[in-house]
Amino acid sequence: MKKVVLILVAVFTFVVTYGQIKKYPPKVVIIGIGEKNPTFNEKQYPDLKFYYTPQLVPQNENISETAAAAASLSDGVKILYKGQPEFLSNLWNNVISNNFFMLFDSKSQCYTLGYDLLRQNNDIGNRLCIDKKTLNDHVKDVVKKGKVIKPNKKEIIVQKKKFNKTMVGNELPDFNVVDIDGNSISINSVINNEPTLLVFFNLPKNIDVNKAKTEKKATMKSMFSAASGSSISSLFINLESQVFNNDIREK
Repeated sequence: MKKVVLILVAVFTFVVTYGQIKKYPPKVVIIGIGEKNPTFNEKQYPDLKFYYTPQLVPQNENISETAAAAASLSDGVKILYKGQPEFLSNLWNNVISNNFFMLFDSKSQCYTLGYDLLRQNNDIGNRLCIDKKTLNDHVKDVVKKGKVIKPNKKEIIVQKKKFNKTMVGNELPDFNVVDIDGNSISINSVINNEPTLLVFFNLPKNIDVNKAKTEKKATMKSMFSAASGSSISSLFINLESQVFNNDIREK
């Protein structure tokens, strides 16, 4: 069983080191849906700024650890949330999932956005945004050239077919997030008129990402939990490597 766990972990920690986005690094902010997972150590990723939304709770509060981990690994299944901010619960439940990203310009307006940041063979800079241009191109525009997008006069509509067009050119509706030390701050104060790459993820608090390391005999529960943690870590390892040229993998 442990061999299976190790194989799953290896699959999810493939790292690209040749990304060009590091030439013009934006600020990178990570938004966790729900509470902070106590077994996950954000300090492993020194260049990423982590924030959480603890007032968002799973609609099914009795979901098991195995089911939660399996959902976090699935492309088609996810845990639905309720609570505040309502904008974010609606966005997560109806439009986005893990690795969704937004790029903001120096006026805190959404310059572009996209889905599944690692889909382009884990090459973050070459990930295509909704306009079919690469994230590299857009980061160069907002960081190096200082470009800002024309403001969008439309109201943001949180529906699959309308969100992309109504979000780009708008600021996020303001809501509070909590940093890893428990301090509350508004999301627009986090972005703060700086070129910012905002990335969303979900690691439910009842998943023990370290359990497989301590068990003498790996179980199905620990296998799924380890794989879930490794999948999430792959995103952050690649962001550190490609945006900040920081290889933080265990030697």
